[in-house]
Amino acid sequence: MKALRVKNIRYHQEGFSRLVGFSIDTPVVNQCFDWPLIEIGGWVVGKDRPITKVEFTLQVLNLPLQTTLVNLQIENSKRFLPQIKNNKNGGFYISYFSTIGLPPEFKILVNAIDCDEEVIPMASITIESKGDLKVKINDKVKINDLSHFQPILVNALPHSGTTWLMRLLIAHPAIIGYPRYPYELCAASYWWHACRVLTMPSGIVGLSHPDLFWSDLQRTSGNPFFSRLYSDLVDWFKNIYVNRVLLYYKLVIDEFYRYIAKTYNKSNAIFFIEKQFVPWYSWFVWDLYPKTREIFLIRDWRDVFCSILAFNNKRGTMHSGYELADSDIAFAYRLAKSISDIYEQFVMRSNKVLLVRYEDLILDINNELKRTLDYIGADSNPSIIKMMIEQARLLDPFLEQRRTSRSAHESIGRWKHDLSPESQEKVNFIFKDFLQSFGYD
Repeated sequence: MKALRVKNIRYHQEGFSRLVGFSIDTPVVNQCFDWPLIEIGGWVVGKDRPITKVEFTLQVLNLPLQTTLVNLQIENSKRFLPQIKNNKNGGFYISYFSTIGLPPEFKILVNAIDCDEEVIPMASITIESKGDLKVKINDKVKINDLSHFQPILVNALPHSGTTWLMRLLIAHPAIIGYPRYPYELCAASYWWHACRVLTMPSGIVGLSHPDLFWSDLQRTSGNPFFSRLYSDLVDWFKNIYVNRVLLYYKLVIDEFYRYIAKTYNKSNAIFFIEKQFVPWYSWFVWDLYPKTREIFLIRDWRDVFCSILAFNNKRGTMHSGYELADSDIAFAYRLAKSISDIYEQFVMRSNKVLLVRYEDLILDINNELKRTLDYIGADSNPSIIKMMIEQARLLDPFLEQRRTSRSAHESIGRWKHDLSPESQEKVNFIFKDFLQSFGYD
């Protein structure tokens, strides 16, 4: 079973300059917890304005995962009260933090939120997990015993060749995926997201408040009764409830892909494949499916850049993040940030994922497909690979509309003729580190 350990806790100097005082009272360094919950509590007192909430953010994505109210009685902070005019400027907070779907080692940022929604960094807590997740129905039956299909995840940036890779792999008799362009039906990803949301403890904020969860039919939150207000129920929630939610959605995913397999006459399918648009969600999938296969598809980042520009120009629209930039070079910097994110995820799981280059899929397709199928654990017989290639090359009008170069071969190294010498120099500088990291000149 998974176990969690607090590796270190570091206080941020910015918090000391903007707050009268604060403390992380729990957890402490080297404290251990049973998966999936960690209890985080302490107190905080604001200088000029009241602190109303504390936010717990996953550092690697700067993504808030939990928020809790600062509304408990101050105890340890009484010695600071004479220094402030209003004794409502702070309070004690305590919350349960879920580690479901997080990496083996991660850092939580603990931030104070004042009445004007200003974020004040207080501390960071580094957590490491060890062991395997064993989600069980009972002492004899594990969730993994009930799954027919195993997932194949494809991580890539837009215009990296995912459409071509998906067409190829879906053509394999053992692999099922929704076989319609743009191959982006991410049903399992939706249900995995539902698992993450529904198994999160409540911070008693917004829709997770026991009096408010029913007020919005368009959104939902973690269970409002899975909280410090009902501490006597926490053991049931973190054991029985979490297990049942994970089991339910895993079975839903299995039934969905059974239906897809039946609909498209693929009775021998044992894998399902989806594009993964949020690579860090893969940690959750690896926990839930130990036999997961994950492919990182990359392409010369300069060609990715040019392909996006050409596609936007062809469609007369802005997409893939360009709509948030005010120039081509500004977009290149935004793209570099996305490359950095995917590179970080690749490095963290490099011992169990497969790196595939778009250029190899075009120039050495038979060998690259064999290498990919061998990694997946699917039949790589030459006759099957030949059939996959033939089927993937069948004319698809939607695919033709997406094309921005005359042929796949001409799309390789397109940056050399698409970009002016000045733009080439700038783009080479922006992407330099990531080109080298992935073996491009």
